[in-house]
Amino acid sequence: MNMKTDKLNITLIGMAGAGKSTIGQLLAKELGYTFVDTDEIMAEKEGLEIHRIIENSGEKEFSNIEERCVLSLGDIKNSVISPGGSVIYSDKSMNFLKQKSVIVFLDAPYTEIKKRLGRRKNLSIIGLRQKGLKRLFSERFEQYRKYADITIQVGDRTAKEIVKEVLGLIKH
Repeated sequence: MNMKTDKLNITLIGMAGAGKSTIGQLLAKELGYTFVDTDEIMAEKEGLEIHRIIENSGEKEFSNIEERCVLSLGDIKNSVISPGGSVIYSDKSMNFLKQKSVIVFLDAPYTEIKKRLGRRKNLSIIGLRQKGLKRLFSERFEQYRKYADITIQVGDRTAKEIVKEVLGLIKH
């Protein structure tokens, strides 16, 4: 599927560990776009690391902060946006991103996500403690698919291979 678009942004969605930041930075560089990581914006505004914001504010308030952050992007142009994986819990955020960008779901298999997250400390994943990774993965998968304009199978492919596929599917 080739998608010609007049939208000037690309938003990458998917689970933590799917590669949104790595792929997003490479994609932005390739396109000459700005890379926007909403977790970094929130951390800067709040003066805390993401996991500390969640610990201090709770998951519900964190979701509100995340929504305000996404909506504050306003009239963003020529950007690759990498929101946190929980952004899909906010219809307002997702409708805003869908209006402003092409939504690309980085679909990494559960086993790959589990492996990648196993190496990380201070996981900042809304709902992880209550639901566990497997259940959270299944729940979010349907939401990601619902909002995606394009779905890219990540698997064990390199970031460069994925960027090449995204560029081939999005015609500017």
